[in-house]
Amino acid sequence: MDVSERLVARRAHLAPFCRVDPVKQHLRLQSYYQLARQLYRQSETYFAEGAWDNAYVFLAKFIKLCSKVITAHHDYELPRYRKEREWVRAQAAEGFKLFDAILDGMEAEELEYLEYERSLNQEKQQQSTALATEQANMSALEARLQAMRLAKKNAEQPKEQAAGAANKEDMRTLNQPAEVRPRLNLALKPRQKERSNTVSYPTVGKASWMTADATQPSHTHYSAPPLSRQRSQEAIANLTSGKIRTLEIPSGIIAQFTLLASPNTNRPPYGIETCGILAGILVSLSCNYKLKLP
Repeated sequence: MDVSERLVARRAHLAPFCRVDPVKQHLRLQSYYQLARQLYRQSETYFAEGAWDNAYVFLAKFIKLCSKVITAHHDYELPRYRKEREWVRAQAAEGFKLFDAILDGMEAEELEYLEYERSLNQEKQQQSTALATEQANMSALEARLQAMRLAKKNAEQPKEQAAGAANKEDMRTLNQPAEVRPRLNLALKPRQKERSNTVSYPTVGKASWMTADATQPSHTHYSAPPLSRQRSQEAIANLTSGKIRTLEIPSGIIAQFTLLASPNTNRPPYGIETCGILAGILVSLSCNYKLKLP
């Protein structure tokens, strides 16, 4: 697939995570505006980190929330939400610019990863070619060594036959009467001396480098994928595996925490923080709004 096809497949994979729930009229419209601000800030944060998939998901949720959910709320046209409506309109223009920048980042990442895959295939082909060449060289060397063994064996056969004939003659001489032995023993001396000059060389075995592959496991190392791609995959894996969850805290519990935290929060000069929670909806592992508790 080329880069454009990869982008289409990537966005199709992210589509299920970009859904938003339909409007719930019993919820305050202000809570939806707060959620919209959180989604947009989270998208900006992921964009700054180069986590394009996460930035895409949160910005898509922001766009759907502002265009389909908030506008369907029965309090949308009330005058007290005028500033929020203006903020949404202004932020929508910036959001589309951010959306284009996210797509550019995803396209650059896909292009980088496509080049990595091509280089990886080239490395594999080169290693396969080198391995085939090495095996061919080893086979040729084995053939040469086998030919040398056969040539040596063929050269030694006449000498072995002559030695066998000499042994038979010796045995025949030993079985003859004693008065004939000295004359024949003198004739055997040059033949024995000729046999002593024959040196038996050991057969040629395989060199150590030829058996290294059989005794030692081979480890093939390829180039690592781009770091940007790894970060994107890790971020979207955390988002889609449930490690980043949404938690709703009732307003009554928040008021109780605020009351309990007030002695430490108001202690001069800057207050004391002993524990922090996010009052509202947790959308990431980092908490931007914290309450100071005793």
